[in-house]
Amino acid sequence: MVARNKKPPTSEVRTASAVKKASAVKKVHHSAKSAQAWRYPGGVIQRAPQLKLGSREYTDHKNPGEPRRKQESNFFITLNTNMSPNTPAEMSMCINGLRDAVKHLSKDHVLAACLKFGPVDSHYQLDRYGDVIVSAEWKSSVETGEIMNRVHAHIWLTIVHYSQIQINTQMLMAQTKVAYNKTKEDWGEFEKLRMKKNPYVHVKLLPQSDWAQIMRNYVTKNFASETGYEAVDFSS
Repeated sequence: MVARNKKPPTSEVRTASAVKKASAVKKVHHSAKSAQAWRYPGGVIQRAPQLKLGSREYTDHKNPGEPRRKQESNFFITLNTNMSPNTPAEMSMCINGLRDAVKHLSKDHVLAACLKFGPVDSHYQLDRYGDVIVSAEWKSSVETGEIMNRVHAHIWLTIVHYSQIQINTQMLMAQTKVAYNKTKEDWGEFEKLRMKKNPYVHVKLLPQSDWAQIMRNYVTKNFASETGYEAVDFSS
């Protein structure tokens, strides 16, 4: 048998300076997906007109130094009194009370108290309502359930903003209860209709008004950036 000479395994020792140099030249690629430009028309991120909004400067946590991104948040809110009035007079009292409460909730200073800023990222926690809220559109209706006959309200709330927001359901409950009970100083014979407990509140976050187009942008731009091929839209 003939012995075969094998080369000893080679090893590469990288010094700290070499590693630092290599990491310094490494580039991070931001795809259309990671930059989230697909959320905006034409793939162009819409931002606040300048860094300073009101009395403070607000920056984008994803792009430090850039103005905040313009966002739209849609909330579908259900407020249920859990009350089923027996007479027309009781029904009228309960419905009018809830209508007044809903009207109270739509006021700017009340809505400001019912919002949480930065529920996910602390970068937004100190935001001020008057600085970062562009507009708030409030649509509501008060009705009774078909089966249990309970008086409740539905609210569609659209907020355009430069922040990260969430509805504070506990504050919404408290504000609704206080406003409802204030509609009558002395409930008298209608005492049973006065709220003793907080109403039931359910908040559902809905897609943006142009969500269909946004999702189409997500699919086409993400496909192009990750495969190198241009996506073809067969819908037209």
